Amino acid sequence: MKISKVKDSFFCILPLLNVPGIVRYSLLLVLHSALVVTIPFLSGAFIDALVYGGTALGVFLCLAGSAFTALLLNVWTRGMIQNIARRKEQDLQLSLLLAFQSLKPGVTNGCKTGEVAMKFFRDTGVASIFLSTYYPMLLGTSTSILLALVMVLCKNPLIALLYLVFLPLMLAAFLPYTERFRRLNRTIRTLYDNSMNKVFEFMLIFPFLKSMDAGERYVSIPGARFRALRKMNLENDRCAVQFEGTNKLILFLGEYSVLGVAGWLAWKKHIPVGDIVTFQMLFLSVLNAFSGLFQLLPSVETTAESVRSMNELLKSKDVEDVLSGEIIPSAGGDISIRHLSFRYPRAERRIFEDFSCEIKGGSVVAVTGANGTGKTTFLHLITGDIEPQSGSIVIAGKKLAHWQKRSFRRKTASVFQDSLLITGTIRDNITLKNQNYSEAEIADALRLSGADSIVKRMPDGLDHPIGGEGGGLSGGERQKIAIARALIRRPDILIFDEVVNHLDYQSRMKIRQLIVQMRGKMTIFLATHDPDMRKLCDQEICLKETSINGKPRKC
Repeated sequence: MKISKVKDSFFCILPLLNVPGIVRYSLLLVLHSALVVTIPFLSGAFIDALVYGGTALGVFLCLAGSAFTALLLNVWTRGMIQNIARRKEQDLQLSLLLAFQSLKPGVTNGCKTGEVAMKFFRDTGVASIFLSTYYPMLLGTSTSILLALVMVLCKNPLIALLYLVFLPLMLAAFLPYTERFRRLNRTIRTLYDNSMNKVFEFMLIFPFLKSMDAGERYVSIPGARFRALRKMNLENDRCAVQFEGTNKLILFLGEYSVLGVAGWLAWKKHIPVGDIVTFQMLFLSVLNAFSGLFQLLPSVETTAESVRSMNELLKSKDVEDVLSGEIIPSAGGDISIRHLSFRYPRAERRIFEDFSCEIKGGSVVAVTGANGTGKTTFLHLITGDIEPQSGSIVIAGKKLAHWQKRSFRRKTASVFQDSLLITGTIRDNITLKNQNYSEAEIADALRLSGADSIVKRMPDGLDHPIGGEGGGLSGGERQKIAIARALIRRPDILIFDEVVNHLDYQSRMKIRQLIVQMRGKMTIFLATHDPDMRKLCDQEICLKETSINGKPRKC
C-alpha cells in the first residue's frame, strides 16, 4: 500500500475524533501504555533482586501495583471509549438523516434504497468500531512502541539495534499484504452494496414475480452476486492466513535472535540476567504491536471508505434551501409559466423547450398527453420539487424561486398514482402525525375523499393500524386515504396525478363531485387520460409527444 494512500485514509478519518471526551480518553490511554511498558523492566528488576540480592519485596510490590493500575485503567477506558463510540454513531445517524432530509426531491427520488440504508447502519457502525476498537489499538500500540524503543536504547544500544533491524523487515514483508487487503475490501464492499440493492428490489417485486412464475429465474441475478461475494471473501480469508503465517515467522526469528544475543551478553556479564526477561518481553510487545499496526491498515482503509460513503450524503451539493425567500401569503392566484425549459440530468432530450402558458387561479386544469410526454414532470415543476434550467413559474405575482419553499409547500398538496402510506394508524396517515388537526377537520377530509367508509368498517376506526405497504387495503382504498391526507391541508393548489386509476365507478363519481365542489376554492391540476374527468376541466394543457415546444391547447 502506498504511503500516500495510507496518509489520505488517516486524514479522511480524523473528523471521527471530533467527539466530546476523546482527549481525556487519549491521555488515559497513553498513561496505560506507559504502565504496560514499565512492567517488563520491573519484571527484570525483580529477577535481578532475587539473583543478586536486593529489595525484592519492594520491586514486586511496584510490579504488582503497576500491573493492577494498568488493569483498572484498561477496564475504565474500555467503558469510556465504548460510550464515546456509541454517541458518535448516533450523532452520525442523526446527521445523515438531516442531510438526506435537506436534499432536493429530485435527488432523493433517484437514490438507491440499499445504498442509502447502508450509510445509516453499516457505515456508522464501522465508524463506531473504529473509535471503540481500532483507535485504542492505533494510539496504544504506537505509544508502546515509541516508549519501549526509547527505554531499550537507553539500557542497551545493541539490543535496540536488533529491534530496529526487524522493524523494516516486517515493513517489507507486510506492505504487499496491506495492499491486497485494501483491494479486496474495496471490491467486497462494492459487491455487497450492489447485492443489497438487488435483494431490496427482489423483495419489493417478488409477489408480482411469483404470480408470473418468474421468481426462480430472477433469483439467479442476486444469486450470482452472492457467489461472487463468496469467492472474494475466500480470497480475503486466504490472504489473512498468509499474513498471519508471515507474522508468526518473523516473530519466531526475532524472538530467538533477541534471546540468543541477550543470553550471550548475560553470559559475558555485560548485562544482568533479569535483562534477558526484560528484552524478551519488550521485543514480543514491540513486534506484536508493530504487526498489529499493519493488520489495522486494511481496517483503517475500510473506515476511510465508510467515511467517504457518508460524506457523499453529508457533503452533498444537492442541498435544498427551504427557508430563504419570502413567505407566500396565498398560492391561490393566477399561475404564469414563461419560456420554461427543462431536461433531466444526463438525458439527451429536453422535456420542455420554451414552454409558456397561463392558468387562472381557482380553475380546474387537465394535463393530458401520451405517456412519456412529461405530465408528472410538469406537476413537479409546479410544486417546485424540481427546478427548470431556464424560464420561470410565476405564482401570486412573483417567481416561484422567490417564495420560501417551506411556506409554499404548505399551500400545496399532491396525490400521485403511487399512494404511499406510512407505518401507523389511519389517523397517522391522514394527519402525518400533525396533532394540530381537529376531529372535525379529519372527519371532513374523510367525508370528502370517501375514505369515511374505510374507517367505519375497521374495528379500531381511525386508530386501526396499517403498514407502509397498505395493511390489507386495496389500491383504491389507499388512494382515498391519500386524497384525505391532501384535503386536510386545505391547500391553495391541489394536484391529482392519475388518481382515478384504482377507483371503482362510485368512487370516481365521488372524486368528480369533490372537484366540482372545490372549483373556485383552489387551483386543481388533473393529470389524466379519463375523458369524463377532462370534461370537468376549465382548461386543458395538452403536452406533445415530441419536444414539447408549442403552446398548450385549451379545452
